[in-house]
Amino acid sequence: MNDFNEMIDEFSSTLKTTTKKKKKDSFDRFGDDLTELLLQYLPLEDRLRLQSVSKQWLALIFNTQTQLIFDDKLLQKLFLYYRQTYKLFESIVKNCPNITTVTISDVYFSNIYFELLIKYCCRLRHLYIKPINSYQLFTTDRIIKQFCHRFDQQLHTFKLNNFDSHLKRPLFYKLIDCMPNLKSVDFTDKNNLNIQLSDIFTADNCYVLPKSLQSIKLILNNNSMPLFAMFADIYGQQITSLNLTVSRFGDDSNAQKLLSTGLSQMKQLRQLKIVLNAKLTDDLLAAIGQNCCRLKVLDLIVRKYSSKVSPIFESINKHMFQQLRRLSLECLPNKSDKMLVVLTASLLNRLTHLTLRRLDYSYIIGDEFFSDIHYNFPRLQYIHCDGVSITEKSIQAMGQLAHLMYVDLRCHENKLTISESYIRQHLLIGTKIKHLFINIQYPYSHPNLLFSYG
Repeated sequence: MNDFNEMIDEFSSTLKTTTKKKKKDSFDRFGDDLTELLLQYLPLEDRLRLQSVSKQWLALIFNTQTQLIFDDKLLQKLFLYYRQTYKLFESIVKNCPNITTVTISDVYFSNIYFELLIKYCCRLRHLYIKPINSYQLFTTDRIIKQFCHRFDQQLHTFKLNNFDSHLKRPLFYKLIDCMPNLKSVDFTDKNNLNIQLSDIFTADNCYVLPKSLQSIKLILNNNSMPLFAMFADIYGQQITSLNLTVSRFGDDSNAQKLLSTGLSQMKQLRQLKIVLNAKLTDDLLAAIGQNCCRLKVLDLIVRKYSSKVSPIFESINKHMFQQLRRLSLECLPNKSDKMLVVLTASLLNRLTHLTLRRLDYSYIIGDEFFSDIHYNFPRLQYIHCDGVSITEKSIQAMGQLAHLMYVDLRCHENKLTISESYIRQHLLIGTKIKHLFINIQYPYSHPNLLFSYG
């Protein structure tokens, strides 16, 4: 009997010792791979706080961090820990060896940040900079040379916003000339002006952009239209994303023709945004629709009164935009155009995102638009409309969209004419909608929320 009691005591002590050891080393038993997988779901601010938990966490917690968004929100969360902004930035990039994308926004910028990028970010591929200040960007040739020498072969995206306009042209030439593998370029000064075609072509009509270019933002005017044709001839077969701001060219039919001809050569376009300070013509839409067969995203901003808004949709329907997935239209309609109507037999049946914004509040999007929305856009997942008249018919029509997940409607009414319970019953019960916002917004005012969900 004594031997049995001794055996039980020995087994109990062994079990306690094993349990304590397992509790102590419980996280270590997952292994490095599983630990990395679990820790990668933590936001960056939590990783910075938890790096001192253990040596294992210190070694693994930053390995999966490939993207850094260094902005005012991050600074507010970590201000108590880092009084100097660049010290926080240095701590992050020093501990995260696998960062490939860096976004620096809404902070006071200096050359120290470039020096830290050069020193620690050996895998950098994409760089976005939008500082509060602009006078300290690349103030020395030494920084430019070091930056270009470090990232000349590996940098694919370079976006620099909010810098002094007098630095634009020399800075553009110095950086672009040293980056042969750049695929995306965005230089926007503090006056919100992008690259002009005169910046791209020299006096001898020699282009300075890299041959691998795929995405760019440009400004066009009457004088630069012939250069746009030359640009399209050189880069038309490789540009996949294009952002154009077209200034007024009045009734110059030759300028409009050159614009249409240039866009028709860009057969690889996937994304196109046009800010048009002129009338949107049917010929321009025809040139895009019939030639840009791979276009997935179209964003049109028309800042001149057009005769009617409905013909814009009719032209988009007519000119073979079958591959389009996302359509955004912002226009200044004629005051006589009271209603926006979509053709019954719509060719845009593959759309997943639809945005209708207006610069003017003279017309209303009503039941005529929503009545056949489930037939015209059966795959719609996202819809944003301004100037909507909320009725029972429109709510019921949107409830028939099987894939709809996000709804943002802005209307004129001071209050909803239908009950919130009716909206919940027909839009939220039995549907996939995760976010629903109904706002009232008058011209040039902030929206007031009437109903929200999600």
